[in-house]
Amino acid sequence: MEEIFKKLLDERNVDLFKTIDHQNNLKIKESEKPGYATSFEDGKVTIKVDTEDLNPHSFTHELLHIYMKNKGVLIAKDIKQCVKKYESLSDIFSASLQKHLGNCLEHEKMLPLYLERGLRNDLFVRDFHNKVMEEDELRELQQKYVQEGMYSRDLIDKYIGKFYSMKTSNNPEHNYTDYFQAFKKIDPELYRCLDTFWDSWVQFRIEDPKEKYQSFLDTLFTDLIQWKKEKAVL
Repeated sequence: MEEIFKKLLDERNVDLFKTIDHQNNLKIKESEKPGYATSFEDGKVTIKVDTEDLNPHSFTHELLHIYMKNKGVLIAKDIKQCVKKYESLSDIFSASLQKHLGNCLEHEKMLPLYLERGLRNDLFVRDFHNKVMEEDELRELQQKYVQEGMYSRDLIDKYIGKFYSMKTSNNPEHNYTDYFQAFKKIDPELYRCLDTFWDSWVQFRIEDPKEKYQSFLDTLFTDLIQWKKEKAVL
């Protein structure tokens, strides 16, 4: 590791870094924009770091994303494959939603590992202090999700994304109970599909075989096909 990047390590993450570095063709580069990000291309793993904010918290976050993949938990990739497999659902799963879901689901498994290392909960994600769901966004869903029997493609996308954003929010000061109740009223069947998958994902352990989560990921998508059947989406 170059001297400039030594601030990324301390006693809480140096062992994880050594393991990840040994297992992967790992490169650390300066990011061209604020924040941290990890990319996987041609067998190489690159962590881009913010040289204006070099810290162990953000670096460990990225290392844990790699750790998940090394363990065979490829949920982000598998979501994309499911969208391709179940073509009738491709119109309600935008590329940004697919990426968002993968990120949220990985975060749910990463957070306990992060906290076990003594790292601060409020530094796990950059937008920790921001609410992931606001009143005006809920009103839009309530008023425009279905109009004259037509379902809004964009708002279905938002519904799914916000559902999992709230589920994986790690800020205890933000209580989304009322929002979940409102979501259930807006679309009870979609809510059931998403919530059933969430319960299964929570019970899944990183050590479990990959086939276990692929099974209930397939169930989610087949349930969504039934939910969408005969619905007009615009």
